[in-house]
Amino acid sequence: MSGPLALGVHVVDVLGVQQRYHVYGSGPVCLVHPGGPGLGWDYLRTPLLEAYCTVVYVEPIGTGESGRLSAPDLYTLHRYAEHLRAIVEVLDTDQAVLLGHAHGGSVVQQFMIDYPGAVAAAVLVSSSPVGSDELLREGADNLARFAEIHSVHSEAQDVTAAYLDILTATSDDGLTRAVRRLFPAYFRDYWDPRLNPALFQLRSSIRTWSEPARRGGFVRVDFRRTLSQQRTPALIIAGRWDPIVSARWSRMIQASMSDAELVELDSSAHMPHLEQPEEFARAVTDFVARTARR
Repeated sequence: MSGPLALGVHVVDVLGVQQRYHVYGSGPVCLVHPGGPGLGWDYLRTPLLEAYCTVVYVEPIGTGESGRLSAPDLYTLHRYAEHLRAIVEVLDTDQAVLLGHAHGGSVVQQFMIDYPGAVAAAVLVSSSPVGSDELLREGADNLARFAEIHSVHSEAQDVTAAYLDILTATSDDGLTRAVRRLFPAYFRDYWDPRLNPALFQLRSSIRTWSEPARRGGFVRVDFRRTLSQQRTPALIIAGRWDPIVSARWSRMIQASMSDAELVELDSSAHMPHLEQPEEFARAVTDFVARTARR
């Protein structure tokens, strides 16, 4: 098979900037945008989803081997959405389903607002319709409670400081170290012996790039009013134990949209695709089957 959905790595030119994406699997097209900003794409790989869908993983601008913009201030949600739109156009389908995790969920919400009707549906994972001081404060408070719950583990005591360091990091190495320090808090129980070997390996390999995050790292937005005007079907997935973006923010997205359904995964925190992969993949594939043609 050749063309824009052939398995492997592809490059699209967007306003003179190289935008890479990676294709796995076969079936309905699911275009996936990772979190961050500045986080590498591969932590979001979901083999169970690839068994049902053609999964197109975006390697965001400013990360990996995708191109760089001329200044940190240019890494806006509108610009990320523009790059998503360019990939959708290259794929030549209006039946793609967009999936965004965390910051990637904000990108997908911006895309729906900027390009209404351009895709069949959207999946928002561990996401919020609002970027606000309240969200930051709640995250810090939840991380403090996480440290108390896991007080037997010394590295749990560092997660709140790591969270704040992520917001102020100015180098790739500094941001990567901060994300790895925060990493245990992405999970309900990072130290669960059934999960830990794989999570430890992922933690050691995770990479970040600071240039996209230097715009401020945290984007202050409020999509609720504009989401109320959207007609794109949406699936919202939340981990009930997520300390970073608690499930109440996902409920807020659902309340803001006319055609949205919510799945809360009881044993997950910020990374439900890793903590409950079967349940996550089932929720997404069932939704895709109802909203996109093969």
